[in-house]
Amino acid sequence: MLLFLFNVSLFSQEVYLSVGRNSTAYDYKNSSGESIDGLKTGVGLSLTAGVLYYFDDEAIFHYQGGVTLNQFNASAIISERRYSWNTNYLGLQNLVGIRLFETHSTFSTQVNLGANISHIISGKQFSDDQSFDIKSNPEFKGVFIQPLAGLILTYEISDFVYITGGYNYSFAFNTSSSDEKLSFTNNQPQVGFHFKPR
Repeated sequence: MLLFLFNVSLFSQEVYLSVGRNSTAYDYKNSSGESIDGLKTGVGLSLTAGVLYYFDDEAIFHYQGGVTLNQFNASAIISERRYSWNTNYLGLQNLVGIRLFETHSTFSTQVNLGANISHIISGKQFSDDQSFDIKSNPEFKGVFIQPLAGLILTYEISDFVYITGGYNYSFAFNTSSSDEKLSFTNNQPQVGFHFKPR
């Protein structure tokens, strides 16, 4: 995978950086299959840097490969105690994009479909005035697969730079075997900056 991304970067037509806001809802089940009541959506940061390659001369179809850093957070009140979970996941994201329409060669709309593969690099659980490292907890560690779909609007500033704004929806699940199960859904508005090196 890394070799493929490196080869694509050598022949890429664009490089990009996007910043987003993750709104994450956890779905947790303990070893007895019981869910936690009172889980609330958490907010975190999303960063992506990568390359983009067009499959055709009309720039209708493209591939995006990037490295992501995502914060997937949540909170809850359980038995009158307040809990929160703050996590950072490092991942690889692969997308295929389809341009739907273009207006005056300046504005365009596209749909992105793909998946992110990520692994936790840091995580904390906070309970009142206590904190615990959860990076090694079975339900948080392992590989998370995150299929996603997005709708993106683009505005071309010049022949070399354009900006994007859009929204991604995704569902992530842990592929590791554990008695406790964690998955989450994520809503992500984002802004991106694309640069055409040639």
